[in-house]
Amino acid sequence: MQLKKIEDIPQVSTQDNAVMDRARVRSWHAWLALGVLFSLAIGMSVVADRKGYNVLSTTTAPAAIISAVGATSEVGSWGPTFPMRVPLPPAPPGKPATKPFVDAVAIHATLLPETNKVWMAYSTGLVPGPGTLAWVWDADTGAITNASIPYAYDMMCGGHTLTSDGYLWVAGGRNNAQKTATYDADENEWIPGPNMVVARYYPTALTLGDGSTLVAYGSGSITIEQYDSKLNTIKTLPKTVNRVNIMSYPRLHLLPDGNVFHAGAEKATKVLNTQSWTWSPLGGTLTANADNGVSVQLPGDGWKFLSLGGAYSQTRAQVIDLRTDTTWRTISPMATGRANFNAVTLPDGNILVLGGTNAAATKNIEMFYPATEKFAVMAPANPNRAYHSTATLLPSGQVLYAGNQAPFQSTGAIYSPPYLFKGTRPVISIDPASRDVVYGGNLSVQNDDLSVTRMTLVRMGPNSHGTNNEQRHIELEFATSGSQLAVAMPTNPNLAPPGFYMMFGLNAAGVPSTAVQIKLQAAE
Repeated sequence: MQLKKIEDIPQVSTQDNAVMDRARVRSWHAWLALGVLFSLAIGMSVVADRKGYNVLSTTTAPAAIISAVGATSEVGSWGPTFPMRVPLPPAPPGKPATKPFVDAVAIHATLLPETNKVWMAYSTGLVPGPGTLAWVWDADTGAITNASIPYAYDMMCGGHTLTSDGYLWVAGGRNNAQKTATYDADENEWIPGPNMVVARYYPTALTLGDGSTLVAYGSGSITIEQYDSKLNTIKTLPKTVNRVNIMSYPRLHLLPDGNVFHAGAEKATKVLNTQSWTWSPLGGTLTANADNGVSVQLPGDGWKFLSLGGAYSQTRAQVIDLRTDTTWRTISPMATGRANFNAVTLPDGNILVLGGTNAAATKNIEMFYPATEKFAVMAPANPNRAYHSTATLLPSGQVLYAGNQAPFQSTGAIYSPPYLFKGTRPVISIDPASRDVVYGGNLSVQNDDLSVTRMTLVRMGPNSHGTNNEQRHIELEFATSGSQLAVAMPTNPNLAPPGFYMMFGLNAAGVPSTAVQIKLQAAE
């Protein structure tokens, strides 16, 4: 990626908080090379088998993949499950031998910008040393690279997001960690960040329109802090933001006016004014406690939201349009009650709902259609995944579904939505040098097959514990001249916060292209 280098970021002390040493910390480079050789020597593979993944790459003909999975255009199809086995370095001389890999549960996940790779993380105690087990899975090859935090930091159950420059930033974690860290995927390196003033377990990280990140609440905390990735500083917000009885991983969403909507999990929803840093009631109350449920910002102008499921495996489904509704409106329920599940915004704007627990763990998945506010049952997952599972949209338009804590599922699987079985895919491309685009600018997109009727942006969404507060879907206007599309970028950074997006072209049948990835930023 053409990103601002870490060493270019000023090292500034924070309010009540000195910045930690920013010396780069290598993640396993030399040890990993030895680990691979060691693994091969004893005849065990440390790289996941590519065969059978059924991942659409940019060079693979979709027809061949579709034939392999044999799906329908109504319910989509699943590829086979595959292991998440992270390679480990060999034991140091004189120490007991270690196995060459560890089976890992994908509790945290995010697509890495300008790649077809997904970063995932699990826990401490599984790798040599005190750090957190993390890895990068390559959707093109199936290869898994160890990307563990190699120093004392357990970020399991922390918050994470992608900064406006495309770095992965993590905050808090188990044992009420005050730590933060930045991951440079190009170098496979972790850089310790400034400590938060307050330790946070189950916090939410949310990017604002100015590119800064709120890290909010979490178990044992009633406060919010604000991280500036350009300066690498954290400050505590005024006490007017403090709230008691905020549940873990608050469902926070950035509104088009720059304020922040709190869509649960508490029944009473509210808005945070980011100028005065004060809370006000907004949206009335949900019909039930939404703990372990999900909230999704629906496609459109950024004011409409969906709230689903929650405690006691509800079938509950409610929507609110904050421009017109004074309270949440109940709609037709899901077919299956769910708690501890995932929801993924797809390129066509529909919402894929996966897994979760009920009286008996469900394998059923559903598609929510915002246009009709109805659900339809899709091809069932096998196995079911619930607590500590993740679901990540890939540039292929498919979804990587991975993890699960009980029972322990150190596997992943690829879901191909119905739109991939409705005919030939559009093909779009851009000049790589034009990937950095400014608000209100135009981007030239090539569409050689002349089939594109819609252009959409989907923000890359770090997800964990059923939350994916960063994901958002934006329709783009464009003008056509032959095979050239002049695509207009959003003008409002509160509707499309700065950072990396997948851009899809869709044809009249609703079939999406493989995404091109762009970086949206303010003009300098």
